[in-house]
Amino acid sequence: MGDFRRLEVWRVAHGLTCDIYRMTRDFPKDEQFGLTTQLRRAAVSIGANIAEGCGRNTDGDLARYLAIALGSANELLYLLLLSIDLDLLKDRSFVDRANRLCRMLCGLQAAARRARNTKRRSPIANSQLAIANPMPLGSLTLGAACESRTGESSGTASWTKCRGSSRRCPDASWFA
Repeated sequence: MGDFRRLEVWRVAHGLTCDIYRMTRDFPKDEQFGLTTQLRRAAVSIGANIAEGCGRNTDGDLARYLAIALGSANELLYLLLLSIDLDLLKDRSFVDRANRLCRMLCGLQAAARRARNTKRRSPIANSQLAIANPMPLGSLTLGAACESRTGESSGTASWTKCRGSSRRCPDASWFA
């Protein structure tokens, strides 16, 4: 389908993974086989599934692997919140970065599904989406995959509707 290394979403995932590895070096030794390992595995899984999806032959396969990557990104988000609650992590920027990654994955997955349903070229193969400095393609810009307007609220959580998708992504303010 395309070179995953050219995707902004993969670059964000890879950078976050490297920083997660650096950050978890300072975790206590008694967490080495617990939270440290889970954080690292969830982070690695995101970039790996983006790469594997790009290596598949159909947009449906790509969308499926992006869904798996999105699940891992949400797992990472929870583990980061847990790390903050356990006073193992002080830097809340990791939560913001993981939330941004979730929104980017949500938008790219929606584009892959639209391409599959309309028999258009894959969003990965489309050079406008694959470059590091994204340019708009219709209503989707990979660098800003979700609309910032807030949708319905449920309790204290507000949700953001991803462009071109029926999925709802958690709004970054919910995690602050």
